[in-house]
Parts: sequence; structure tokens; C-alpha cells
Amino acid sequence: MVDININSDIRLETATFQSVLDGLIHNVNTHLNIILGYSQQLAKQYPDIEKLIVINEAGLQIDNIISSSSKHLQQILKGGVCEVNLVSWMRNELLYLSNILELKHTLQISFDTTDEDLYCIVSPYLLAFNLERFFLFLVRKDALNKDHNCVSIKIEKQIRDISLIIQLSLNKDSGHNLTEYLDVLNNETESKLIELHIENHSIRWNIMKNNEFALIINHRAEL
Repeated sequence: MVDININSDIRLETATFQSVLDGLIHNVNTHLNIILGYSQQLAKQYPDIEKLIVINEAGLQIDNIISSSSKHLQQILKGGVCEVNLVSWMRNELLYLSNILELKHTLQISFDTTDEDLYCIVSPYLLAFNLERFFLFLVRKDALNKDHNCVSIKIEKQIRDISLIIQLSLNKDSGHNLTEYLDVLNNETESKLIELHIENHSIRWNIMKNNEFALIINHRAEL
């Protein structure tokens, strides 16, 4: 029997959380803008000092992380179904997941695609819910060694379905527990669809072969 009591819901779906998030971003950006402003000004005055350029580039990278992660999180918090560019959404999700240190330090996640635009109708909340719980299950159930655990993600589009194909290359066998857990996760996802009043739509895990899994998005009705 799989223990499914995993504390992997990263976000609190409350107005208070949204207010705190907005306030936190505002406060960080206020101080970050001062750092960027002065570093840019000093870099122009002293172009030979390379450390000033490094400081400015680091500040811009922080700004990008805050901006993309906060927008991504706000989209997820809405909970409902909408049209999503799955390619850009997946890139933003992986950037967001890099903020979860236990994932960042354990999994090497790559995302391979030749497409730049691939739209589907999906609940961003349920998509993130499934991916994050899947990865956190791997980490917290001791399915992995400390490093060199590779996860490859690609997208396959069929006539009515779009699949996120997740291939694991692990130092340690994840065992039968992962298969059982995906069944549990499918049931939880179905409950979330009912809870969010989402009809004519499904998102389910399917086992392709050993250490290869598909998160299948099926939308049978237009918005």
C-alpha cells in the first residue's frame, strides 16, 4: 500500500496568500530596482570594472526569476480551464520548480521540443498539481540517489490528446510504488476536476513502458 500523505501542495489557494505574494514581489522589486539602477550607472562610469557588470547581470537574472515565477504562479492559482501555450508554460513551470531546492538538487530535468507554439485547453492548476506531486514523490520516497537522476520531458500531439512524455533515467529503481502512486494521483486529479466544476475535460497519467510515463491532456469541448 502506498503512503499518499505527501505534503506537496506548494500553494495556498486563499486571497491572503495572493495578497502576501503581491506584497512580497513589490517589496523585493523596490530594493532590486535600486540595485539595478546604481549598478548600471556605475558600470557606465567605470566600464573596466567587470564586477559591476556581473552584479548588474545577476540583478537582471533575479528580476527575470521573480517576474516569470510570479506570473506563472498567478495563472495557476486561478484554477480554471483556459487556453495555454504548453511549450512556454512548460518552460515557465520548470523555472518555477527550480525554486524548490529538494528538486533542484536531486533532479536534472530537460525539456525537448521543436515547437514554439502548441496550444491546448487545460487547467494550469491541475497540470502543475500533477507534475509537482510526481516529482516530489520521487524525491521524498527515496526513489533517487543524491545526483545524476535525469528526467527528460517531451510533448506528443495526437488528434484529440496532447501528452507530456516523461522519461526517467534514475540511479535507483523507483519500484512498483510509483505505478501505484500514479493510480492514486489519477483519482486525486478526478476529484479536483469535480471540485473545480470542470467538465468534458480530463488529465490522466498513463504508463508507457519501464520508467516512461505520459501525462495525457484530453479536452473534448471548446471553451
